Parts: sequence; C-alpha cells; structure tokens
Amino acid sequence: MLKPGLIILTAAVMLPFIALADDGGQCDGRQMYNYVDTALSSGSGVVNAANDPLYGAGAVTLALRSSNMEIYNAMSVSIREHDLYLARMGCKSLSGGPTKGMLSSLRQVDAKIGKLISSQYSQKGVLTDGFGNAR
Repeated sequence: MLKPGLIILTAAVMLPFIALADDGGQCDGRQMYNYVDTALSSGSGVVNAANDPLYGAGAVTLALRSSNMEIYNAMSVSIREHDLYLARMGCKSLSGGPTKGMLSSLRQVDAKIGKLISSQYSQKGVLTDGFGNAR
C-alpha cells in the first residue's frame, strides 16, 4: 500500500515534466528550448570538427564518431519524443520555447550533418565503392 506522503512526493517530482495545455493550447516550452539549444551546440561542434583542416582527411569520420554526434543524435530523438508528447497533451504553442531562429539554425545544422553522412557513403575509396561494397 502506498503512503499518502509518497504519492505527494512522487507527484511533486513529476510535476515539472507534465505539460498541461491552458485553454489556448499553450504549454511550457523550456524543456524543448533546452533540447534544441543542446542539439544546436553539439551539432555545430560536429560540423566545425568535420570542416577543421587540422584533422586532415579523417575529419569527417572523427566528427561523425565524436561525443558531440552522440549528443546530437540523442537530442534529435528527445526533441521528436517531447514534441509528440506535447502534441498529445493538446499543446498548440509553447511559451518560453525555442525561437524561430533557433529552429532555422537547427534545420541548417541537420542538413549539413546529413550531407556529411551521405558524403561518407557516396565517396569511392581505393578498394570500395559507396556503402563499403568491394570493387
């Protein structure tokens, strides 16, 4: 049997993560803001490392295997999951959420990372064609 104090404590801990839409469908967007901000920071780090001449020919490979890339991928998943959650809760807009400029920058970073990934698989090597098939 659960104690009433434990129930209240559990509810108090979970409350910041529960998005409740007001009558206008507006929800707190601070968590989404943090996801987008982190994705932008780590994604920009991936792009910058891939384009850094100090890393030489392996720059793209190093960038795509970096911890920044892991963080970027995790944030991309979190953004999608949280966005779906907010939509299911009836949210139509976010207060304190990411700005249009942030979302535009995120789309640009995402496109650049996509190009880096496709360049890794479309480029022909000495022994392999695209996708690692032996010649």
